[in-house]
Amino acid sequence: MKEMMNLADLAINKGNNCFYEIYNEDTGKVDGGWQQGGQWNSVYDQTWSATGYINMVFSGLLGMSFSTSGVTFAPNFKLMKDLGFKELKDLRYQMGTLDVKMVGTGSKLSAMLVNGVKYNLKKPIVATQGRTIIEFVMAE
Repeated sequence: MKEMMNLADLAINKGNNCFYEIYNEDTGKVDGGWQQGGQWNSVYDQTWSATGYINMVFSGLLGMSFSTSGVTFAPNFKLMKDLGFKELKDLRYQMGTLDVKMVGTGSKLSAMLVNGVKYNLKKPIVATQGRTIIEFVMAE
């Protein structure tokens, strides 16, 4: 959780909503580092850095696994709750869009709903055109 929060802080608060190539390990400020005998400027909009963060969200937080059968979830509900996760909207997936929501305040999964219908957490969600709403309903 700490690493995820640190990377988000770097991008949002220290990187002006941008992922940079390198950050100073002591200050967290954007820094190109010492390269080829001199101090360099950091390069902005580094997709590999943003991809690393996105992977933390998809894999570590939501436990998303993509296959030809669809997408499955194995969420880390404790981490989601600790981070205050509420919703991930407008995630393009194949021919459609996914919205992922955490509903309720409990710490245990009561139900998983896909477009309002109870769904098995282990079963792949097949992509459809349009919007697919995935809700993790939490209870005590």
